[in-house]
Amino acid sequence: MNDGCVPLMEFEQDPAQILDAMMPLYLNSQVLKALQESLASELAARMGAMSNATDNAVELTKELSIAYNRERQAKITGEILEIVSGAEALKPID
Repeated sequence: MNDGCVPLMEFEQDPAQILDAMMPLYLNSQVLKALQESLASELAARMGAMSNATDNAVELTKELSIAYNRERQAKITGEILEIVSGAEALKPID
């Protein structure tokens, strides 16, 4: 370079040899990156599925709790009606 500029890098070997040495490393890093992204994607999908399952379980618990409370209240109401009916039956007829 005769224009007075200092080169940013000076290679001691032929650039083709350096490229040949670096290509396997680059390829390995790209394969590793793809595997890591695949695993991260799988884990994100699993987390989403588990979140949905948790939400569904919470909703089902609420629905079952409401159904249980309604049934319990109906049973209590039935027992009260039986008691009131029995008391009415014991009253003397005028």
